[in-house]
Amino acid sequence: MSNPAPLMLSQAIDSEPLIVEPSTSLAEVIRLMNQAWVNHCNFGEPATETQPPAAKAKQSSCVLIMTDGQLLGIFTERDVVTLIANGRIQDDLTIADVMTQSVISLKITGNQDIFVALNLIREHRIRHLPIFDEQDQLLGIVTLRSIREILEPSDLLRIRSVKEVMSTQVIHAPPNSSVMELAQLMAEHQTSCIVITEACQASDKDKESLQLFPMGILTERDIVQFRMMEFNLEQLEVQAVMSTPLFLVDPDDSLWAVHQQMQAHLVRRLVVASHQGELQGVITQTDILRILDPLEMYGILELLQHKLTELETENLRLLQNCTIQLEQELDTKEHERQQAEQTIRAQAALLDVTTDAIMVRGPEQQILFWNRGAERLYGWAVDEALGQTINQLIYRESLPEFEDIQTTLDQTGQWQGELQQVTKTGQKITVASRWTLMQEDTGYPQSILVVNTDITDKKQLERQFLRAQRLESIGTLAGGIAHDLNNILTPILGVAKLLPMLIRPDNTQALRLIEVLQSSTQRGVDMVNQVLSFSRGLEGERGALQIKHLIREVLQIAQQTFPKSISINSRLESDLWTIYGDATQLHQVLMNLCVNARDAMPNGGKLTVVAQNFHADDNYARVNLEANVGSYLIISVEDTGEGISPDIIDQIFDPFFTTKELGQGTGLGLSTAISIVKSHGGFLKIYSEVDRGSRFQIYLPASEASETLPTVEENLPQGQGELILVVDDEAPIREVTKRWLETYHYEVLTAYDGIDAIATFAEHQQDIAVVLMDMMMPQMNGPTAIKTLQKMNPQVKIIATSGLPSDSNLATTLSIDVESFLLKPYATESLLNTLHKVLRTPE
Repeated sequence: MSNPAPLMLSQAIDSEPLIVEPSTSLAEVIRLMNQAWVNHCNFGEPATETQPPAAKAKQSSCVLIMTDGQLLGIFTERDVVTLIANGRIQDDLTIADVMTQSVISLKITGNQDIFVALNLIREHRIRHLPIFDEQDQLLGIVTLRSIREILEPSDLLRIRSVKEVMSTQVIHAPPNSSVMELAQLMAEHQTSCIVITEACQASDKDKESLQLFPMGILTERDIVQFRMMEFNLEQLEVQAVMSTPLFLVDPDDSLWAVHQQMQAHLVRRLVVASHQGELQGVITQTDILRILDPLEMYGILELLQHKLTELETENLRLLQNCTIQLEQELDTKEHERQQAEQTIRAQAALLDVTTDAIMVRGPEQQILFWNRGAERLYGWAVDEALGQTINQLIYRESLPEFEDIQTTLDQTGQWQGELQQVTKTGQKITVASRWTLMQEDTGYPQSILVVNTDITDKKQLERQFLRAQRLESIGTLAGGIAHDLNNILTPILGVAKLLPMLIRPDNTQALRLIEVLQSSTQRGVDMVNQVLSFSRGLEGERGALQIKHLIREVLQIAQQTFPKSISINSRLESDLWTIYGDATQLHQVLMNLCVNARDAMPNGGKLTVVAQNFHADDNYARVNLEANVGSYLIISVEDTGEGISPDIIDQIFDPFFTTKELGQGTGLGLSTAISIVKSHGGFLKIYSEVDRGSRFQIYLPASEASETLPTVEENLPQGQGELILVVDDEAPIREVTKRWLETYHYEVLTAYDGIDAIATFAEHQQDIAVVLMDMMMPQMNGPTAIKTLQKMNPQVKIIATSGLPSDSNLATTLSIDVESFLLKPYATESLLNTLHKVLRTPE
């Protein structure tokens, strides 16, 4: 019988030990040893052994000091505690001043196992063993922890108890001791931990003795960390920072239970206590490894191998004794199976007429029947499917729900639900599946009848519908946010326009600051416009467009601003159909998609924009919820970038969702794009593959109209002293609008709500030429105030304003008559042109 395979030493090597130069300062070394812990430390809270594993990051318990590939020394946590206890931590010390220069190491050869290192660690009473190859190159370091992590001697650990190996000479201290006192105890007794205990009077039988009950524990690592945090160790009481509550073990517990607790809680030592909670001892990783004698382990492995051989012999004998009986039973079962298959084949012709996939599988999941519907759905012919295991054909991996399905079948005889499957070509499909258990006359399960209906298209339509509902509800919220932002931006934009008129031309510094203000305000306005576009309320000027002009303009900007490492190309059909839409909004959609493509190619790549005509027929519209039968113009923006993970592809159109770093994106680009596309009666599709790139396809309804040419902006009109009543609940908006109008030779009155507007109008109605009325105000809102003013003077001219684009239709809904509507934040040009137009309109 061959010996068990040894555990190779290379398995226990930590290949990334912490290495520093001898000139490194002692303070820097301690910081590096604690760096991971500091990043996860919850300052101001006492340590706890119950904190989650995420908070216990990997920490270096030692540092190797090397130069030019030569090992000069080692420095461990125990060395730190000794220096602290002796008061030798000084800022001017280097690691070369305090390191241990005589380092025990091991040169690895091809046939060494883990016990070579374990024996060396025991012999020299060390906890860290550097490992070198035959060329004296450092391979890493072996520690007690790394050895314990690969040793799984479960049988040996299960038969040994804690009391056999635990340390009963426990160094302990009361909770009011200082951390410095505990550091001195550790240095004096050369121990890695101190148990914090509470002393209580013993029972009546022994009144003079005291019983010790463990409250917490403090380790070398804790002291190193407190020193790194610059705590005053002489004044810091241990009860404030000890690890508590403790994970306790009983003296009669097995070492296997201790091993599992240490792994589960990421600790290297456990306190041993009696059933009454009295301190009995401490057990560490070193204690567990002490029992793992190589000869004893090999002996156990040989014994287990011998037992295994005996069991195999016994099983073989039983197998031979049962062969004759099994052969007879198999003959009977085979005859019954043949009869059942004949019956199934006789019924097959009836099952082939259905469009559902119908199959029968045997007790071992082999396929016994496969109808024409299954051929059409999965692509496997009958001769390819029969006899195959069902998991090999229609499941990419083992069916996770199989055990639950089998339990339901055993209990009720049938099961139904939805399953994810794959076809012969690897295409994923969703089926509505019905399983029926077919039994023999004796009640023994014979086979399972499975009927699958393809519902892939139905599930796709459901997902599209739910996603549309989610985006619609988020759009309503986005519109409300935009209203508040508009009220804030309106006065800021107005002040930014007015200030240059009030400052001397030679004050260049002030004018530059105003330009910064105007630029920042305009960026805010652009963001609000994106939010309003998303909420499907912002409608710009629309007309017949030839999309190739927009594409060329966007690509020209991209070629001038994108990195030279990105190749930019286009493929535009010569006879592209026109569309009816807003050029500004569609320009924004194309620009957003191109910028996203640029950001997806930080190392360069290829950006391609394609435009083509497309006709959607009945079949296409049936499987695409957003499509209608008719002509579309498809604009594709393709990149060869990083691609989009399937885990987040359904979220990329959500507002404020972004994978970019903070400050590099608002998360509104794609949500705005899809909102604009939908407002044009179109829809958007995305295809992406990780590390291969993405393709966004915009579908816009085609139009037969000719392209609309842009109009030329006229000069701003001046007032003739007309009196304007400005009504708004926002004082900054009232003030800025007043200054605007006065600058362009209008007289202005202001009112802060509907009631104030009525009172002011009653006093000056003969002189007021136009009322500029906010639609959303407290006390009395705009529509109510407008109706009242029109009752007072049916000829009054009113311009309505609001931060919500939906309010532009409110006048029609409430049957009120207004001359025009301005969407906040409105520019000076828009206000003056609208006012001029209203004043020139006959009553």
